[in-house]
Amino acid sequence: MKPIAYILGTFPSLTETFLLREMVELRRQGVPLKLYALWRPTRGEPVHVDAVSLQQGVTYAPRWWKPRVMGCDVVARHFASQMIRDGICHVHATFANLPATVGMLAAQQLDVPFSFAGHARDIFVEGDFLEIKVAAAKFVVTCTSEGRRALIERCGDISFENVYHIPHGIDVRRYRFTLRSPQTTHVILAVGRLVEKKGFGTLLNALDILKRRRFPMSCVIVGEGPLRAQLVRLNRSLGLTDCVRLVGEYPHEMVVTLMACADVLVVPSVIAPDGDRDGLPNVILEAAALGTPIVASRLPGIAEFMEDEVTGLLVEPNDAASLARAIERVCTLSHLKARMILNARRKVAEQFDVRKNVARLAELFREA
Repeated sequence: MKPIAYILGTFPSLTETFLLREMVELRRQGVPLKLYALWRPTRGEPVHVDAVSLQQGVTYAPRWWKPRVMGCDVVARHFASQMIRDGICHVHATFANLPATVGMLAAQQLDVPFSFAGHARDIFVEGDFLEIKVAAAKFVVTCTSEGRRALIERCGDISFENVYHIPHGIDVRRYRFTLRSPQTTHVILAVGRLVEKKGFGTLLNALDILKRRRFPMSCVIVGEGPLRAQLVRLNRSLGLTDCVRLVGEYPHEMVVTLMACADVLVVPSVIAPDGDRDGLPNVILEAAALGTPIVASRLPGIAEFMEDEVTGLLVEPNDAASLARAIERVCTLSHLKARMILNARRKVAEQFDVRKNVARLAELFREA
């Protein structure tokens, strides 16, 4: 099989471990890949250990290319010239927005099949020219059923026989499942970019409620983003600095270690005013594999894994009081917690195994 071009945004990226798992597993299953990235990571940013080997031989867009100034055809031509030398037989873009636009144009120049994946923001907010890209694609994959429905609604009369729902997956064998004894001070963990859709403001307000109830707790929020200063101010104004820390970005391995020690993972996602929202955050799958109980917002993508009081607790978005009650319940009701942990581990192993799900993607590449 000749190599497949993978068009990425920023590579490597700590916030896109799901793509890293996908590419590593495709290679393990015998699908040869060549990587093409629009942007380099910020200098000094931590790199996932599995990304080190993939970094070798990445073709990057020219540093002088600016998408708001120059058309996507400029970088598409740049990539296409390298793809000819690499013997590319298929171009696949990892997001439905800019990577898919560049990938479609590069594939047209090479006269090879094109496909792309859609996730969340790239469909709901930045999905420019989706109808054209779907029509040009040999196939499209989405990581949630909600994403597939959104594509159908946005693209009207286009045939959707070749739009597939393939969930992200993890290698459950790499996560040690444990049933932990309750701690005197309950350890709460939240992980994600500091952006509006992650709902961390709601989490801080919920923690304020718990503190006023004298609930013994400490909380770590892992992530970086444009709302850092705003969240730090809110944390300070609520008087939570003695029990809540915003620690910035951590390497993925350290996040997993923190998750394995936490009493609960909280995913307080909301739908942002511009329509941006989470699909199914991968930290939910990782927590399920580790045996860490989960409290999350009742959003369509999240609900594809989370079933209330079965695999975790669901609360309405933006409801700090309900979030506080759910955190308290999962930390104090041992029988409920044990049942949800076991159900979540079983579900992630059965439906979100990276080897099974990537095998479906590999077959699509071979058929194309």
